[in-house]
Amino acid sequence: MKKQGFILVVLLAVLVGCCRKTEQAQSAYSAINWTDSTTAKYRYDKNVNQLILVQYTGGSEAIVRLFVKSYQDTMPVWTEKLMCDGLVGQKGISANRREGSMKTPIGDFGMITAFGIKPNPGTQLPYIDIDENIYGCDDEWYNQIIDIREHPHQCTGEHMIDYSPHYNYGFFFDFNKEQVRGLGCSIFFHCMGPNPYTGSCIAVSEENMVTILQNIDMSARIIINYL
Repeated sequence: MKKQGFILVVLLAVLVGCCRKTEQAQSAYSAINWTDSTTAKYRYDKNVNQLILVQYTGGSEAIVRLFVKSYQDTMPVWTEKLMCDGLVGQKGISANRREGSMKTPIGDFGMITAFGIKPNPGTQLPYIDIDENIYGCDDEWYNQIIDIREHPHQCTGEHMIDYSPHYNYGFFFDFNKEQVRGLGCSIFFHCMGPNPYTGSCIAVSEENMVTILQNIDMSARIIINYL
């Protein structure tokens, strides 16, 4: 009995130790790296309440993580709401991407608007209901989502309603907000389609896209970089 009791105690100690190590590993992984200057500037920024980290892992793959800020007394507390698989451009990511490069831009970006072929899932972002009149323009209104009734012309850009399930839900962030021609346009964060990559956008599953939209507003920042 004494020997069995000793073995039981040892097993319990090992299990407890493993659980603690697992919890520590999960805690370490879910924490934001505040030593990174890109994220550090937002830790105490009262104007930023959500961070979306797109962490490139190679090929056309990334880890997408959503953090939401709350306050404990007066101190900000960042909680991870989502961690999921994501897709980026077919040729990866780049700090110097150009039109047609098939690369997702590296950088730190703000929000412009959400959109969707499906109805607003409950986001606080401005929301564009995509119908037959909505285009991701690449000519006169370069790098803008437009309603062709408000800007009548033969638009050569993306007729967004044709891109389902990709544009069932998504949001537009401010890459190339100066609308410099040739730098790139219609770089969106949207739902995954059948391909294991995007043109230059970022994609997650439709379920995860809805979760992100439901947890962000105009104070969110999206940071795209290497893991």
